[in-house]
Amino acid sequence: MSGRAHDTLRLTAGHADFEAREIERLGEEAAREKRRRQWRKVFEERAPLVARLLEEPTPDERLEILRRIGEINAEIHAEIDAEKRAQEAWERAGRPAPAAM
Repeated sequence: MSGRAHDTLRLTAGHADFEAREIERLGEEAAREKRRRQWRKVFEERAPLVARLLEEPTPDERLEILRRIGEINAEIHAEIDAEKRAQEAWERAGRPAPAAM
């Protein structure tokens, strides 16, 4: 292999390594952001509803609060379940799942 071809191959391999590290870093950032969104939903949406339950609401208000808490929980669990299904699909395909999963 000529020196130029070897240099090109080395640069290509180095670029591929850089890309892999960058993809992993971005995946980790995406995973952190996803967790932040889920916790934000818990603290900003669900926690105030739980606090309202402690204020002894009327039976109708209590049902509405519990319904909304259930919806929030379902949204969070749907995200988690979708992530698990995607990860399983990657594994069935014989490839490692992206770091964002």
